[in-house]
Amino acid sequence: MTEQQAFKNKALFASAGTGKTYRLTDRYIYTLHHTIEPRKIIALTFTRAAAGEFFEKIVEKLHRASSEEIEARALSKRLKINADSAHYRGLLKRFLKELHQLNLQTLDSFLYKILNCLGPEMGLSDQIELLSESAKKHYEKAVRDSILHTRDARRSTDSSQALQQFWYGFKQSSYGDSTNSIDQLIQQYIESLQDLYLEAPSRGKWGSVKKIWGKYPQWINDQPIDWMELAEGLRSTIPDSFSLLQKNTLYKAAEAIQNYAKGEKLNSYLNRALEEFESLRAGKALIKIGKSEVQIEGTLCQSTRACIEAIVNYHIQRSAQSTQGTHTILEQIHTAYDRQVRQRGKLTFSDLIHILNPKSPLSPFYHDPVGARDSLYYRLDARYDHWLFDEFQDTSRTQWQIIEDLVDEAMQDERRSTFFVGDSKQSLYLWRNSDDRLFQSLYRSYENTFAPLEHISESYRSAPVIMEAVNAVFDRPQPIMECFGPTISQRWSDSWQTHFSNKEKQDQSGYASWIKVGKNADNDLETSLLHIIKGLKAKANNLSIGILVGQNKEAVRLAYFLREQGLGLPVRVGSSMKPAKDNLAGVALIAMLKYCIRPSDAVSKRYLKTLDASTKTHGLSALQCVDEHRAIANALRASELIRIFSQVLISKLSSHDQRHRKTLQYLIENATHFEREENPSLSTLINYLENFSTQDRAQNSSLTVETIHRSKGLEYDVVLFINNDKRAPRDRGISAYRDASQSVEWLIEPFKKSVMQALPPTAKLLKQIEEERHFSILCKLYVAMTRAKRALYMLSDFTGMEKQTALHFLVHCLGDTTQSKSLFPSTDSETALSVLWECGTADWHQSLPPPKAQAHTEGCLHPNQATEQFHPTHQRLNELSPSQSKFASTQVQISDRQSGIHFGQGVHRAFESIDWYHSKLKIQTVLDSKLDASIVQTLENCFNCTSFQDLFKQPDQAFTLWKEKAFSLCEKQTLIHGIFDRVHLLKSSEGTYQKAQIIDFKTDSINQANSLEEAIERHRKQMEHYRFALSRLINMDQSQIECYLIFTSIARIHQLT
Repeated sequence: MTEQQAFKNKALFASAGTGKTYRLTDRYIYTLHHTIEPRKIIALTFTRAAAGEFFEKIVEKLHRASSEEIEARALSKRLKINADSAHYRGLLKRFLKELHQLNLQTLDSFLYKILNCLGPEMGLSDQIELLSESAKKHYEKAVRDSILHTRDARRSTDSSQALQQFWYGFKQSSYGDSTNSIDQLIQQYIESLQDLYLEAPSRGKWGSVKKIWGKYPQWINDQPIDWMELAEGLRSTIPDSFSLLQKNTLYKAAEAIQNYAKGEKLNSYLNRALEEFESLRAGKALIKIGKSEVQIEGTLCQSTRACIEAIVNYHIQRSAQSTQGTHTILEQIHTAYDRQVRQRGKLTFSDLIHILNPKSPLSPFYHDPVGARDSLYYRLDARYDHWLFDEFQDTSRTQWQIIEDLVDEAMQDERRSTFFVGDSKQSLYLWRNSDDRLFQSLYRSYENTFAPLEHISESYRSAPVIMEAVNAVFDRPQPIMECFGPTISQRWSDSWQTHFSNKEKQDQSGYASWIKVGKNADNDLETSLLHIIKGLKAKANNLSIGILVGQNKEAVRLAYFLREQGLGLPVRVGSSMKPAKDNLAGVALIAMLKYCIRPSDAVSKRYLKTLDASTKTHGLSALQCVDEHRAIANALRASELIRIFSQVLISKLSSHDQRHRKTLQYLIENATHFEREENPSLSTLINYLENFSTQDRAQNSSLTVETIHRSKGLEYDVVLFINNDKRAPRDRGISAYRDASQSVEWLIEPFKKSVMQALPPTAKLLKQIEEERHFSILCKLYVAMTRAKRALYMLSDFTGMEKQTALHFLVHCLGDTTQSKSLFPSTDSETALSVLWECGTADWHQSLPPPKAQAHTEGCLHPNQATEQFHPTHQRLNELSPSQSKFASTQVQISDRQSGIHFGQGVHRAFESIDWYHSKLKIQTVLDSKLDASIVQTLENCFNCTSFQDLFKQPDQAFTLWKEKAFSLCEKQTLIHGIFDRVHLLKSSEGTYQKAQIIDFKTDSINQANSLEEAIERHRKQMEHYRFALSRLINMDQSQIECYLIFTSIARIHQLT
């Protein structure tokens, strides 16, 4: 390649695992070779991690090429340039010398840099501060409360009406959601619309009938509707010639019209009349009544048309009013937020985009296209000659409009260049207005300035079996067409090529399968998941395992569940977590703060009282601590108060419980940030902490629970994909109709689907919404499947599956016939899974090398290292794992080389191995041969007693047996969480639960210092919680539930009364 050809623009459509970063860094070094000016090159990514990796790879490549001539020759050959090691050393020195001037950053940080230089020119403070997520929500709530919750007698009638309309829209969007408080729901509702408002602030676009329908149709009016009169009109025009069935159908239609405002229900005739709305308006329609097509004309046509027009009017006017009312509230919030927050230099990344976008009415450039805007572009254009974009499919039109003119200059200058890398199939941010079609349209617009378009589908990540699975699902135009329609089928085909593994991966073994769980399957999700993880556990040190789910809350819930199972594997939550909400230590801390502010808060007080009663604290109890510090709480720094409260909670934790200690540390750190906010107070501190989110910083974790969105850019040896995308969302929030350039034309609150489909403008909106959702379904499915390197296990529950969902699509591709089999017969031959589809070899992991020995690191206890003994920890605060939470603090008389933790774990594992007692039972043959002899002896002592034999005898009637069963439920805003050691559920002949027995194993040492009576009383509260929880879980009266404490050290059973 000659120097003249050096700067040809390039667009690369790179599929998952094909080495986008590799190509980007090659392009950077190629450009650096020709320019020798690192500061003139700008590379933009979407995450700080990607920017950091970009920098590291550049340094690594330059270092290797500068160190060895063979590496220099290989790099030069790949880049098609002439350069030796000495030249690469020079490039590396120049690169590192200008480190402070490098432009390897996220798009957001680039925009922040621009705004920080130009703040005063744009009417902003010269000290611009980017708000954290917690701070952003803190300010938003303050502004929101000042508008929504302030009662002002001088408030205008228009504002009051707008507020009423807003409340209607809010109730529509949050219909049926009782999981959050009203304040949380309002926050979510406004947040969901905030970006839409910033993108299209003009009132004329919000709920404007004229804007949506163009020329105002005569049949749309805002007159009151007399449903009774319409019903009578329909009845009076029923022809005598109609059959009895036809007359009855129309009478039912009249009745539906009469009551329409109450229930909004239509019968078959009215539904079909809606479909024929245009024909009715023309004066004649063919409508099916019963099995016959009936010509509707004359007076019946007129009365039917009047009814349909009334229905349409009813929905249009109400939707338009609520949309306009919501706009008024958003406008007031925006105005107040702009005055109180933005103009003082406190901005979010979303603010940056709209302030800098010259096409946004909120931008200072919008009304001054020549002045300041041109000055800005002139200054920036002189700085950067070469632009590199990563993950370009995630760029929104709004973001692109900010830098479009700058990049346009570079694309058309032969001395400058652009380089785009992206993949439409990985468009995960369509919901926040990213547009993969921008990538394609940009190439078409500047095609003559670009090198030939390059599609890459050769994977350097995944084994051939993974590529086979991906092709089996996505290399299928017909199923995509059948499920999602021709538009999505074509859009997918435009970016698709058959995938294959790199030649170095060709001989790599692997496995991919789709497994049915839940109803009509061999096992539920939890059992199937544990079967796979335990099967892989022997190789876990050599494998990274990623469990992918759809939502953050699902990731957190699943991580808690897995930690309860005693897997012996560290579990990390890769997705965003909220320490004050997702973690039981955080929940307890928030309860202390609420009780501190409001001593009358009965819920928080009861929670803390229960916590204190169930635990033993070294020092003050939680209630005492709050009461003692209430008087001085306002005088203390927020972080100091949080630290004091946290110390009490830490005293209730077992010594090994680092996870909850880390949670409290996160909250203390965040409280220090809160202290720097304006007018900090205890009441706002709670909201600040509850909105604080962070990433789990756990290290050396072989098991990560992650959302699909967060997993993008990552890879795992094994992926367990919980694919339960089986229901179409109910769109209730205000939606925008967009033109071909994705600009907002108008917005409306969606209303009854059948009515929207009958009206051309709203029918187009529905189609647009559904097409974006359908394409997003394919993208999420593709990203999840392509994270896997060696093995992919997809698990799906078909219960309630709807059409046009991910599950429905997979059935089209892979079928729905199951085969019952154990995937890990060597470790668990009894657990069968319902396998829908598979390829590769299920025992692929057997070829892996044995696990490497784990070096002890700081913070990890050596097996022989003594641990501080604590009293039994309450389940709300304890490490949620039966192997850790329930036995970390038991005090038993065992040899010095064993800890109470080890003995407790062993006893529970031993009892878990036993289903029922019978006369031929031999304890030694049932138990794991690796168990300590003292544990085996303990069980033999127990089962030599007739009381144990009787309790563990298999019932004569139908039953269900639970062993180490975890549970969670919320009662009156209090989380009850724990693990049943053993439960016998006895059933009647009809299959209903008749009686239950809760059995809990205790390894306490019973002696003079710890009598049996003291031990019983100490555990009584816990068993009462268990009895209450079980009664709620299976809907059984507590009087039918028996509770038994088993003290293994003395082989005694005590039934609690």
